[in-house]
Amino acid sequence: MRDLIQNVLKKLTVREDLTANESYRLINAIKNDELSDVQIAGF
Repeated sequence: MRDLIQNVLKKLTVREDLTANESYRLINAIKNDELSDVQIAGF
């Protein structure tokens, strides 16, 4: 999960689009309470 968060934040920081898989995994992690409030705030 940590790798996903780091990769997504790197992409978003340089204004790159997320892949469908990255978006799906991120939304599921948020939905399943796998991320802290601080991690979610980063998005």
